[in-house]
Amino acid sequence: MLKFTPNANNGGSPITGYELLRDEGLAGSPFSLIYNGASKPGLIEYEDKGLLTSLTYTYRLFSMNAIFKSSAYDELTLKIGLPPSVPGKPTFQASSFSEGTITIAFTEPLIKGGWPVTGYLVWVDNGHGVMPANHISISATSLRY
Repeated sequence: MLKFTPNANNGGSPITGYELLRDEGLAGSPFSLIYNGASKPGLIEYEDKGLLTSLTYTYRLFSMNAIFKSSAYDELTLKIGLPPSVPGKPTFQASSFSEGTITIAFTEPLIKGGWPVTGYLVWVDNGHGVMPANHISISATSLRY
């Protein structure tokens, strides 16, 4: 659901509505009118359906008064995706008491949600089965699968 704040700068005439345009989700693609709220100044939200994962959509919002449509617009860009699936179960590989390290291995998630996985969050218990409130963040670029 897209929600927007009514424009306070009305050009001396009450705002009579809004126009919302969206591109096709690809850089440089044309914009099309997806909502014409010319006579609905109180409607400040819009549900855009049928969006595809792996695309980045850009929206442009124009306000209108009784005489003009705004020449400037507010713009919003959104990436559309789904949560990735769980990665494979971690397995112990090696540890070093003197270095204070442990090495684990796991496989990538089967479903990435339409975008590359950029990192993982790993929780390590305290040795007695109690999980801490914080986690270790691991960048996907530093991993070897």
